[in-house]
Amino acid sequence: MNALLTDDEIVALAQITSVPWAFPMLTVADDERAITAAAFRGLRSLFARDLGTAEDPASSTISPEILALYMSAASSPRVAIAHVSVGDRPRIAGSCAIAFLHDAGVTLDKVSATGVHAIEVVEAAAARDRVGMLRAEHALPYGDYGP
Repeated sequence: MNALLTDDEIVALAQITSVPWAFPMLTVADDERAITAAAFRGLRSLFARDLGTAEDPASSTISPEILALYMSAASSPRVAIAHVSVGDRPRIAGSCAIAFLHDAGVTLDKVSATGVHAIEVVEAAAARDRVGMLRAEHALPYGDYGP
């Protein structure tokens, strides 16, 4: 299973499941008002993309596949991150890959600087390959890029 989800859609899924996402969203400020607005936008987006249905505002259903994909990441006990920074601003994410490790393999979330998440469940070897591709996309040599 794989999916493209936006920051707003992930915030909506966190609200629906009551299981928080492990990391801040690049395009959503960390305050209650912004999070609430993002959750509403995300829910609307999920419905518009046929990833959920709502008969009325009080009851909505999200695709079981999308919920399972979200939960495989959000409920993971172990996480690894590969981060690529932009130019001379090392604390601003250019893109990153977040690997949520679990018994079934790895849920890999490749996040763009615009807050789009390409999420897929893969085996551990495939996750290493995907993270290597992230490094190659930015023409980075292997090494330690810590502050």
